[in-house]
Amino acid sequence: NGVTFYSDGRDVDERTKDAYCTGFSWSSNENDLSTKYRANTLFHISMLNGFYNNDLVGGVPGAPMCGCVEQMPIVSDAECVEPVQSRRLSINRDVSEQGRGSVTNENNRRLQISTVVDYVPCGKSLLEHYGAADPTNDIDALSKIITGDCVDAVDDYLAPKAYKRGSAWWYVDEEHWTPVFGKNFLYHPEMSADNVKEVFQQSSTKIIRRVCTTCSPSHRDIYYKRLT
Repeated sequence: NGVTFYSDGRDVDERTKDAYCTGFSWSSNENDLSTKYRANTLFHISMLNGFYNNDLVGGVPGAPMCGCVEQMPIVSDAECVEPVQSRRLSINRDVSEQGRGSVTNENNRRLQISTVVDYVPCGKSLLEHYGAADPTNDIDALSKIITGDCVDAVDDYLAPKAYKRGSAWWYVDEEHWTPVFGKNFLYHPEMSADNVKEVFQQSSTKIIRRVCTTCSPSHRDIYYKRLT
């Protein structure tokens, strides 16, 4: 799950419904199942489940589709997938044909073991799975990327650089301004002439503001006040 912060000032809570993150981790033990099948796990997540089964392509702007966690953007949560091995034991009898029938040799049986690897959800988030896999794993570093709350994480990132989130220049706070009319990108139902007069008379400043996103820079945000 993720929230993208846009330069044009769209709401920070705006989410893309099909934007999500899925990850996996592997052991430092080369004989561990997660290590042996890490490339297969990546293929399952990105190509089979993401692209082939769900037709999900493209990444979050400014981030790779696949990469190590250090290369990925801050997200609120990440799903987790792990390889699981299942084995099936079977006993096969040696059957030989003789004439029109068949003869079973009871003394010649074969033991067969078949192995299947499936890729299943971890049952917990990637952060929790990573911490449970090895107590020495650096959970603090990972929790700065998988944060549980993107807004607070972005604020923490911007603060040391002397930046803070703000509103777009065309944003109108309806607690301080009463929308009268808007169209296209700034659409708002038109207020009747009588209601406009009533609201204007109740205003303490008697100022009318006009916002135009397509006008020249000198006329994009204009305030009108009658002086005479």
